[in-house]
Amino acid sequence: MKPWFEREAKIIKFPAPEKNVVQMPNVASYPDFMTGVSDLKARMGKGEISQASHDKLYTDLIHRFMRKEDVESPWFLRENTAEQTVDQLEKIAQQDPKKAGLISKAFDKMLQFTNKVLGQKPQQTENTAQLAQQEIAIQNDIAELKKLGKFAEVKKLEDFVKKIYATVTAKVQAAGFQKRAGLRIELQKAIDLIAGKVNGTLEQLEQQYKKQKEDDLNVVIKTSPGDEKIRSAISIVLVGLITTYKAKYTDEKEFNQFEKLIFNFLNASKKGIIPLGSLVDAGSGNIKDAVLKTKFKKLSTIGFIDDLLDQMPAQTGGAWGPGELGLAILGSPVSKGDKGDIMVGNRKIEIKASNKATSGGRVNTSAVKTGKAGQDGAAKAISGFFSKIKQKFNGKTIGVSDAGKPVNAYNVNSLSWMQAVNRTITQAKAKRKDVIQFLNELATAAINVPAGGEIKFNFSGAVAEDGTVIPNGFRKEYLRVILSYYNKIEGVNDILIINPGNGNFNVVDATDVDSIMQKLKDKTLGTGTTIINFGDSQAKLSPQLGVY
Repeated sequence: MKPWFEREAKIIKFPAPEKNVVQMPNVASYPDFMTGVSDLKARMGKGEISQASHDKLYTDLIHRFMRKEDVESPWFLRENTAEQTVDQLEKIAQQDPKKAGLISKAFDKMLQFTNKVLGQKPQQTENTAQLAQQEIAIQNDIAELKKLGKFAEVKKLEDFVKKIYATVTAKVQAAGFQKRAGLRIELQKAIDLIAGKVNGTLEQLEQQYKKQKEDDLNVVIKTSPGDEKIRSAISIVLVGLITTYKAKYTDEKEFNQFEKLIFNFLNASKKGIIPLGSLVDAGSGNIKDAVLKTKFKKLSTIGFIDDLLDQMPAQTGGAWGPGELGLAILGSPVSKGDKGDIMVGNRKIEIKASNKATSGGRVNTSAVKTGKAGQDGAAKAISGFFSKIKQKFNGKTIGVSDAGKPVNAYNVNSLSWMQAVNRTITQAKAKRKDVIQFLNELATAAINVPAGGEIKFNFSGAVAEDGTVIPNGFRKEYLRVILSYYNKIEGVNDILIINPGNGNFNVVDATDVDSIMQKLKDKTLGTGTTIINFGDSQAKLSPQLGVY
C-alpha cells in the first residue's frame, strides 16, 4: 500500500531536455593543429559554437601548437599526423623488407587498439603485400575516431607510431637532422619577413572599414591582430600545410623542390607577387587566380594558395576572409592616403568590401547626407508633387504596391516604392515634366551641396513618355551625380570592390556610370533594391555596390 503523501500528491515529471547538451571542444585533446582547425570549423558550421567561441578556441589552439625548433625532434616528424606517419612507415617497409616485420607488428597493435574502441577485428600479417591493407585500415579507423571526437585515442596512436618511426629510421634521421633544421630556420625567417607587411595591409583595410562604418553602422570593423599573432598564425598554418603536402610527395628530391618554392614564394611576398595596380588595370578577376599569372603558378594549381588563404585564422576583431588575406599576403604593400583611401604606389583607390553582393559598400562622399537628415527635404518634394497632381500626401505613404499594401514614402526602392509611385502617377494622369521635376527635387534632398558648386540632377532619361518612373533609369542618374561628387570632392576615380569570402574583385570608374549599370545588368556587380532610404538614421543615402 502506497503512503498517503504519494497517493494524494500530484506527481509532476521533470521536463525532458529538448536537445542534448553540446560539450565544448577541448583544445588539449586535439592530436595536431590541422585536426583542431577542421573540428572547430565543423562545429561552428553546425551551430554548436559561436564565431566568438571559435575565435577564442582558435587562439588557444595556436598557442598550444606554437613550438620552437628542436634539432633532436625535427618539425617534419613532430608535426606529422598519425596517418602521415603510418604512410611513411608503409613506404619504408616496401623499400626495406628487413623492417617490414617490425612495422607490420606495430600496425597490428594499432589495429588491436582501434578494435577496442570501434569493434573491428584486425588481421595479423607480416608481409609487405598486406601492409598496404593494414595502412588503409588504420587510416580509416583514425578517421572514424576523429569523427567521433575521440582525439585522446588518436593522440595515443600518434605517439606510438612516432616511436616506431623513430626506431626504424634512427640512422637515416641522424644524417638529415641538421640540414632539415636549417631549412626550418629559413622558413621561419621567410615568415618573419612578410608578417609586418601583412599586418600593415590589414591595418589599412581596417581604416577602410571604419570609413565605411561612418556611412553604414551595419558594417563590421575588423582589426588587425598585430605582428606577433600574424607571425604565429602564418607559421602554424604554413607548417601544417607543408606537412600535408609533404605526404603527397614520394620522392624526397621533388619535395625539396616544392619546399624551396615555398621559401621563394614567402620571400617574394614581402614585396608582393601581385601588384595591386595590376588588379586595378585588369578591372576584374579573382585575387587567388591572379597567382596563375606568376612564377608561383604551381602553388595555385595544386591548391596550396587556396588552402593558405582559407585556413588563416580569425584571431581578433572579426574573421578576415580569403579575399582580404589575398590582398595582404599576395598583393604589393599598401599605404594610407590623405582621406582614408589607399595608395598603391602613386595611385589612389578606394576599397569596398562585402561578402554579400546586394549589401556592399556605399559611395562615401561628404556630399551625400546620412539618413533622416534628408527627410524634411524629401517630404517637401513629395508634398509639392502631390499638390500638383491634386493628391493629398499624409506624410507617411507614397501609395500602394501591386500587392495593395501601403508603401513607406521615404524608402525609395526599385520595387514597392516604384510600383506605388507609378500607380499614383497613372491614376492622377501626372504630366511627364512634373514627374521629372519631382524626382530632381527628391534626389536633391539627399545632397549636401558643396561650396565648390552643385552637380544638377537630370531625370529626364528616367521617366517614360507616359510619365511613369523607370527604376533603373532613376538608379543610374542618382549614381551618376553622387559618383561625380565623389570624384570631384574626394579625388577618387578607381573603386576596387572585393568579395572577401571568395576573392572575386571588380574595379569601377567613378566617372563611367554606363559601365557600372552594364555590370549590374550582367550580374558582375550586385546592389540592393533600396536606392535612397530617408528613414534610415544611420546609413548614407547611397545605393550599395558589391561583387558576386
